[in-house]
Amino acid sequence: MFIYGKVPVEEALLQEPQHIEKIFIRKGIPTDTHHNIKELAQQNQIVISYVPEQKLVHLVGRVKNQGFVALRSSIRYYNFFQWLEGVELGSDVSIVILGGLEDPHNVGAVLRSAAASGISAVIVPSSGQAPINATVVKTSAGTAGAIPIIRSHSAEQALKDAALAGFEIFALHQNASEPLFDLSFTKPAAFFIGKEGSGIDPSLLKMCNRHIKIPMQNNVESLNASVSTALMCYEWQRKTGQ
Repeated sequence: MFIYGKVPVEEALLQEPQHIEKIFIRKGIPTDTHHNIKELAQQNQIVISYVPEQKLVHLVGRVKNQGFVALRSSIRYYNFFQWLEGVELGSDVSIVILGGLEDPHNVGAVLRSAAASGISAVIVPSSGQAPINATVVKTSAGTAGAIPIIRSHSAEQALKDAALAGFEIFALHQNASEPLFDLSFTKPAAFFIGKEGSGIDPSLLKMCNRHIKIPMQNNVESLNASVSTALMCYEWQRKTGQ
């Protein structure tokens, strides 16, 4: 669903920022005309894209958009530290942090596996990441929103917040030395999933406490990101008795 026009977009940011996925602003609009919108978007970690008028027409048709369009999601997003207030942290609490999945089918499959295995929440960066759109919801088979989805400004910020809260952060990649099935969980766990193909950026890898891999046979190099996530989630479930 799209909201267009300066006042409607600003009102949406004031009244329901948790539902706003992204803001599109026409290139060339003076900064002083949308200072409030920009400030509200930054406060709520919502990405702004400056685009040509043709893009706005493509999104909402030939209407009086005034150069402002907002993408509204039906999914409720949570703030990480507000979510933490209602959680008693222990080894039975776990989160999945997405680190730049670009395929919405993968995102939907991850959400489904996380919900099915009892993961406590999923953190989705608002930049560099496929948004929670209709394809994601369909692929998740209706489970998108079954567990809290937390919006973070970036994967780096999500990792910093998780570390500050006391989560042990596990990075899944095939160059790791610690097998997934040898793990034990004594703290709240955060499972970090990198990009399809390129995996986890080295700078983000340094922010993770544990580096784990899935044992492979028959010269298979790796598994699909959503399949790897499912294995990790269910291994956590098995070990913690959830």
